[in-house]
Amino acid sequence: MLLLIASCGNSKKDSEHLDHGVNPVELNEGTKWKANIETIEGIKQMQVICAANAVYIKDVAPVSKALIDEFNLIFEKCTMTGPAHEQLHNYLLPLKAHIAEFGSCKTDCTKYLNHIAAYLGDFEKFFEE
Repeated sequence: MLLLIASCGNSKKDSEHLDHGVNPVELNEGTKWKANIETIEGIKQMQVICAANAVYIKDVAPVSKALIDEFNLIFEKCTMTGPAHEQLHNYLLPLKAHIAEFGSCKTDCTKYLNHIAAYLGDFEKFFEE
């Protein structure tokens, strides 16, 4: 997965950014960043996955895999560049960590999934089509 993150945009700056941590997502001088449609669709699909499993999770593995697959598709279909691209990475890298926490969850996994759902809901605060 890290390889996919580093390859999105294929720039040295991307890989340096990954090595030095995540910055908070910022607006574009008070306005939302334009996101490509594939990113928006991927976020929406992850929201659907969370909603479908919000009440009870019998097995974390397939839900986690579905989230990881959608997350990876966002990076595979990444066409964003410049500051919007950097802000997308600032948003997505914590999401990757949340998904990993959920994937290794042993008890109270719904709590982790609800946290991911809330985080996905924040996407609209920073990005638009």
